[in-house]
Amino acid sequence: MQFDLRFYVVALLFVIFDVEVAFFFPWAVVFGKANALASVGQPHSAEAYKETGERAWQLVPPAFRYQHTAQHNLLVGTSSESVDRLQELRQQEGVGKTLSAKERAELRELETAEQRALVPQQEARRLAWLALVEIAVFFGVLLVGYAYLWRRGDLAWVRSLAAEQQAAAGSLSGPQS
Repeated sequence: MQFDLRFYVVALLFVIFDVEVAFFFPWAVVFGKANALASVGQPHSAEAYKETGERAWQLVPPAFRYQHTAQHNLLVGTSSESVDRLQELRQQEGVGKTLSAKERAELRELETAEQRALVPQQEARRLAWLALVEIAVFFGVLLVGYAYLWRRGDLAWVRSLAAEQQAAAGSLSGPQS
């Protein structure tokens, strides 16, 4: 017994949809990694700096890593002493103690390093939104394509199959008297 051609069409539509969904995967990976980086938050420890550096490094394409090696090494190489010193200088400044010129310069340098850790997180948030929009647009185009096929009548047999089954059930029962 041969299958009805309509079943092959369903299988073909499923395969097309399955392949199209596979195109979501790269964007989903970027979305996941960007959200992981954005979720690190304000670095308060050397481990947080290292985590930010490593997660940002995962988002840099290998061909462009040479451009970001210095920033990556600075983030990963941030020591606990630097983080502790930043907190100490901020506390001294917060209680009203006047910092020497050397301490102010050191504070500015340490705050610059902290900002270096926040920039990749901000960029990751924007990249995550871009990936989400890209996924939504791609899925929207896919749905518009299926709506077009439905409107054109390529999928009209789905409705007619139900009508055929009802007609077949009516003819099997015969005329009612």
